[in-house]
Amino acid sequence: MKKNIILKLNDEVILFTKNIKWDISENKKHTYLIASNKPFFNFDKLLTFFIENELTNFTENQLNILLKNCNIFLSLNKEYNAIKTTKNGFTVHYIAEKNIKEYKGSFGDCKKLVWNTGKSLMDLNEDEFLRTYKIKNISIYCYNYFTLSLTIEKLVKLISDILTKEPQQIETNKPDKVKENIFKEIFSNGLGFTLFFELHNIYKNKINKQANYSFLFYALSEEYLVCNGTDFVNFLSKFEIDIDKIDSRQSGTNAKTSLFNSTLKRYLK
Repeated sequence: MKKNIILKLNDEVILFTKNIKWDISENKKHTYLIASNKPFFNFDKLLTFFIENELTNFTENQLNILLKNCNIFLSLNKEYNAIKTTKNGFTVHYIAEKNIKEYKGSFGDCKKLVWNTGKSLMDLNEDEFLRTYKIKNISIYCYNYFTLSLTIEKLVKLISDILTKEPQQIETNKPDKVKENIFKEIFSNGLGFTLFFELHNIYKNKINKQANYSFLFYALSEEYLVCNGTDFVNFLSKFEIDIDKIDSRQSGTNAKTSLFNSTLKRYLK
């Protein structure tokens, strides 16, 4: 069974918590390399999950468990920082998403498996070290305790924002409420994002995604987008919509226009 993004993030936090506890017990400091064919600490996916789904009692409980585990990790900060040692090393995890198995190995195993930067790991400078390397379908994520703490603090803030967000009030005989524009690099305003979201909820389950999302790009372009076609295609991948390009044949008025106009009208009445 495929895990939702909350459970996946929880697994990732628990993985590092176990590693940090081991470091403290062994009086060592490690850098962690994650080789995975799926994004690690995927905050965008958590955000879009709650754009597409209501916060239920079940998901709220899951978020609270995740928040608790994040705080456990952060609480180890004092003990970990107190370690005074020259015994620094690397811990490698190869996360195989297809069969949900984790392989833990040495740096040598990881180098043979996926590392292909043209440099040895020890020769990388800080910027290169923190960069994600893509080899075929594998990405390598590098974390030390400092970068992990910043990442998990960011996750704590995002969870807190989701849990404290006021539910939208439904009002009759008034325009539907426009969503906050959380993708300002894509949409010019909240109405643009709201129109995308409304049509996306219809198009995501239909077969011809290339035609539908290309039409949506052109329909939004004049007033509601601040990005180009390539950026829009990349943005769609956040919602697990994969199209090759924008199809120019979908520009202008066609059979999809009436649905777009009727959706727009709900927010302008």
